[in-house]
Amino acid sequence: MKKLFLIIMFTVLTLSLISCSGKTETSPDDFPLANADEALSWAKENDVVVCEGLKCTNGYDIWKQFYDNTINNIPSSVSIANYYTLDENSVSEEIYQNEKDSYPHLFFSYIEYDGEKFKITVRKSDLTKTDYSDSFKYLLQLQNDPHNTEDTLYALVDNSDVTWADLEKSIFSSQSDDFIKHSLVLRASGS
Repeated sequence: MKKLFLIIMFTVLTLSLISCSGKTETSPDDFPLANADEALSWAKENDVVVCEGLKCTNGYDIWKQFYDNTINNIPSSVSIANYYTLDENSVSEEIYQNEKDSYPHLFFSYIEYDGEKFKITVRKSDLTKTDYSDSFKYLLQLQNDPHNTEDTLYALVDNSDVTWADLEKSIFSSQSDDFIKHSLVLRASGS
């Protein structure tokens, strides 16, 4: 009887260790403290959605599973690495010369959905301090052109009626009445 009990305990312990070691979700505690290029390599090797600019370039299947879970009110989380470079054709020569040595940048985002609301936490890859943390009611999937579903923007907002045009107006308008609290999460173009 003691032998059977020991075999059962050993089996249960072994199974629990195996299931715990099979971790597939990346949390903020896993994010490395590294420069942008090293952090980008790490993100591509782990279960992290990678966005270059706002365009999803790696791990869209992970993102899609997270999004599908939220539609079905299933608590879930996702990690995103947002990698930014400075394009000298998109800024003035003066800005480019002043900023070029500080790029690239990588920001890790961790989004948790508890079945009712979303919490996002953002940290720059080479800093230990959190850059941004906030909560939102909705994760919206938006199309700029309803006829082009390959160009999709995902944004966290508190108003489910927000459109792509509303967010653009909020970002580019100098009028405070146009401001919409939001967090752009990623852009999927043909993913």
